[in-house]
Amino acid sequence: MGDWREWVRRHSKLVMAGSIVVGVAGVAIFNAGVEAGALLFLVGIIGVVVAARAARKPKAKEVTGMENHQAGIRLRLAAHAYRVAPDLDKQINESFHLIDNTVNPKTFFGRYEDLIAMLKRRIENENHRGIDSGETTRFLESLDSPQARESRIDAFIRRSYGNMLKEAAKLKTEKGRLGRIEKYFEEMDAYAQSMFSPNLTMLEDLKQMVVAPE
Repeated sequence: MGDWREWVRRHSKLVMAGSIVVGVAGVAIFNAGVEAGALLFLVGIIGVVVAARAARKPKAKEVTGMENHQAGIRLRLAAHAYRVAPDLDKQINESFHLIDNTVNPKTFFGRYEDLIAMLKRRIENENHRGIDSGETTRFLESLDSPQARESRIDAFIRRSYGNMLKEAAKLKTEKGRLGRIEKYFEEMDAYAQSMFSPNLTMLEDLKQMVVAPE
């Protein structure tokens, strides 16, 4: 006799129907006061489960030429992602360090956008390689949300403003000091569209504190 599993798979509907009949009969016998009915009911349940699992057994899938071609593309993309990842990670680390330390607005805002773009690229690389991109995605979200951007711009304003005051204090003339202060706010104004309302309010308040009224 052949494998019983194969027989059950081929006759799963028949086995399931018979198991249901056995289960129902078991309930009726148990209700009539015969304890063996409970055992019969259990046998029926087991038969139903076995038949259901056998019926769900997947059939072997034929791999087509197109699927082979697509698999080849995925492999080439994965290989490419593996090659570029080290350089990409280096650039990500450099940009992250810069946005947390630079006092130059062009560097801060430029590198910030570069960092966001590189993190998105890294997520694509991880997906091509079949690697979980959850950590990179969370890192991206911690930088790209409006709240995160506003907070980091706020920190940059405080840092760059403090640095500007130190540089201005080193100048010998009042004209030189005021010129350095005005230059700072002109440079910051160039990136006003990248800021949020609280950032602009802070800049204006700082400006009023140090720039003499005309």
